[in-house]
Amino acid sequence: YIDGQSHGFLSVFVTHLLDLEGVTLAAYKKNNVEPPMIFLKLKDGFKIKEILRKGINNLRDEVVNVQKVFKNLM
Repeated sequence: YIDGQSHGFLSVFVTHLLDLEGVTLAAYKKNNVEPPMIFLKLKDGFKIKEILRKGINNLRDEVVNVQKVFKNLM
């Protein structure tokens, strides 16, 4: 479960997960009854914690890069 996250965040995060080696399926489900859930299918030998950590780090790096671009535009 990923409590309190929007469709926007979940969509971007799932996109980053799909770009990682070892991820064969990444999707999310969000409704107003249950907290959002992310579903992953990994190739043999890949660990879910490592994949999630890489996905979070990649997303964090992209956010920092976008912040730098906006800062340079100001």
